[in-house]
Amino acid sequence: MLNGDYGTHLPLLVQAVSKQQTGLVVELGCGVFSTPILHALCRQAGLMLYSLETDPEWCRQFTHLAWQGHLFPELPAISKQAPQILWEPVWRQALATLGQTPLGVVFVDQAPAAARIWTMQQLRERTAVFVVHDTECQRDYEYEPTLSSFRYRKDYKRLTPWTSLVSDTVSFSDWEDL
Repeated sequence: MLNGDYGTHLPLLVQAVSKQQTGLVVELGCGVFSTPILHALCRQAGLMLYSLETDPEWCRQFTHLAWQGHLFPELPAISKQAPQILWEPVWRQALATLGQTPLGVVFVDQAPAAARIWTMQQLRERTAVFVVHDTECQRDYEYEPTLSSFRYRKDYKRLTPWTSLVSDTVSFSDWEDL
């Protein structure tokens, strides 16, 4: 069931992964909807999935899904309110676990909110498609300058919170309007 703040990203996330043929799929922030769905989609398509989460208790809810094609790298815990000086080294370590492999789809939904733009900037040159959750929340996330800097963009506003697709290399013109 898609309602409230939960699951509203699924239409675009499923479409993005379904169209992905190569590259890693990366989930920045585990979730009750995203993690099981990404697990199933990636396993069926033979795509490698990394789920990166900095809340160990939250992450433990999903580690039963781990297998050789779905990794949960262990990360130090950080609070949702941590200042950049504390969260940046943790997210830098998290992104290092991905190596230099090209990234197909990166789902952006992690805490703290301030880390979202930073991680997108770090991964931009090697990511085909970003699926970005909570894009209507300008006060909290300040996404707009970054989202509007991508060559291609598709916004999904039928459910709140909104979700956006952005890419410098993939046009969404032939993607289904959901």
